[in-house]
Amino acid sequence: MKYKDVIYTSITDRIDRMLSSINDELETNGDNETLEACSDVLNNVTDGITEVYMGNQAAPCLPNLYDEINTATCFSAVEIMDWDELLPLFKIAIEIEKDAANGIIDLENDVSLDEEKFCLAEYNGSELPFTAFGYHNQTHPINSVAYIKVQLDNLERDIDDGGFDNNLLGLLLHFLSKEENLEFNQAYMLYNKNVPNSSAAESAMKMYAALQGRVIHIEKPSYKINTPTQLLERVSPADSYNQFEETLIIISELNHSNDILGTFLSMYHVIESFMFKIPIVNLADSNGGNLFSLRDLRRLGEAVKDSEPTLLAKLFKEEEMGEFWEREINGTKFKDIVSSEISLFYTEPYWSDPDCEEFLSHLNIKNTNTYADLCTHLNADKYAKMLYKVRCAIVHNKETELHLSYFNINQTIEKVLNDALIKPLLLLISDLITDKSSKVWYTGPELKLYQV
Repeated sequence: MKYKDVIYTSITDRIDRMLSSINDELETNGDNETLEACSDVLNNVTDGITEVYMGNQAAPCLPNLYDEINTATCFSAVEIMDWDELLPLFKIAIEIEKDAANGIIDLENDVSLDEEKFCLAEYNGSELPFTAFGYHNQTHPINSVAYIKVQLDNLERDIDDGGFDNNLLGLLLHFLSKEENLEFNQAYMLYNKNVPNSSAAESAMKMYAALQGRVIHIEKPSYKINTPTQLLERVSPADSYNQFEETLIIISELNHSNDILGTFLSMYHVIESFMFKIPIVNLADSNGGNLFSLRDLRRLGEAVKDSEPTLLAKLFKEEEMGEFWEREINGTKFKDIVSSEISLFYTEPYWSDPDCEEFLSHLNIKNTNTYADLCTHLNADKYAKMLYKVRCAIVHNKETELHLSYFNINQTIEKVLNDALIKPLLLLISDLITDKSSKVWYTGPELKLYQV
């Protein structure tokens, strides 16, 4: 299989299909000036390619022919089978022909990879941040893989950056051109046909990409902190906000982050810090500025000796720890803010009750198995458990537990994380650190250990 057969016949064969479709339409419905104009352009492109293929003209010819077909206004006025798919194939062929024109390859040479050992299949895995990637395994050519999304956006750039050599790109183009049901915007993979399933090939492709420094995930956007004016108006330069220096740095980090997982973890770190700060605040308030005794130290140790999920639950349900679930923010209780957000989930066109149920089943919170349970049965304990278990699902990677990653966060999970957790909790944090009477405020800069 010569390079010239790959790049030129891949285009002319596709054009022949288009011309056949046009002729069928003309025979069925009679004369049509627009279709006839399309036919003229396609025939002219075929003639131009044939001249180069036969050696009557020198390469390259494809860039000019691509411009001719792409700028022809007739194609935008009618729907022609294979039109959308033709242009990406053209782009791929142009990349190979360009190297031939520059003397890098000889169009008369054969593509070295054996087409009989490979297959093409639709890629239905997680969305990737590139449109093309390939790796030609020089030691074991049969282990070579290629990925491409049939579209125009960034295709040339991603082919150039995607690790392809002309052998792999040529084989990929050959298979794409032979695909009877090639679909625009569909992604495809080329791999060893003896691999038992496409998911194994997908994993190998991601392995090749990640180990060469490529990003293989798409970040999910997160809710950004948006503090109401009423809370901002509390801020005064006379108050001691330097006690929140670390908190503000973490908030700055989440402001910088544009992904849902990073934002969630930064927000969780702030809530986590309150679990240990509030007992100290309580201690400072209770001794009224007197000496800090060993008994006080023991009491402080008792206050923070519980497990992390227990301490987290106390923040939301115990008055001494802040009772966040019942806290009023601008006249509305935190629990009602959360409930209001959750009650609107179903209005989103992408919302899926089954996806929600599957997510909740992995979190394994008692009597919280459905979207209806979220709407009606959520309380301080369950909310704290949800917060903690989502945190664990992000940072842990155990086979027996849910692991949240960019590969398995669907739109329903994204909605739960953003609107049931991140959005209300960022509002809560803004409220707590701007309210001097809240449980997270130290009344002074020190605990007195002895009398001067």
